[in-house]
Amino acid sequence: MKALISILLLFPSLIWRAFVLVRLWFWFMVPLGLPRVTIMTAMAVFIISAMFIPTEIKKDLGWEEFAVKYLAHFMAPLVALGIGWLLHVFAA
Repeated sequence: MKALISILLLFPSLIWRAFVLVRLWFWFMVPLGLPRVTIMTAMAVFIISAMFIPTEIKKDLGWEEFAVKYLAHFMAPLVALGIGWLLHVFAA
């Protein structure tokens, strides 16, 4: 069941992280003269980088640990987006 949930959350997680990367790129890299990044390009960056990041698979993960893991997985980009937004707004 956890594997099915993981698979179902994979694509929304990828889109969410790509959205955050696109926003941060637009706020901080485009003003430096770099080209804009699309959602598809950002998704490709995450897919390619995932090939080189080792992952530990725990089979005995309880439901609570599983939920905390996925909550943190979705919250980390939110924190980065919030900090980036603060920097973008107050540094301008």
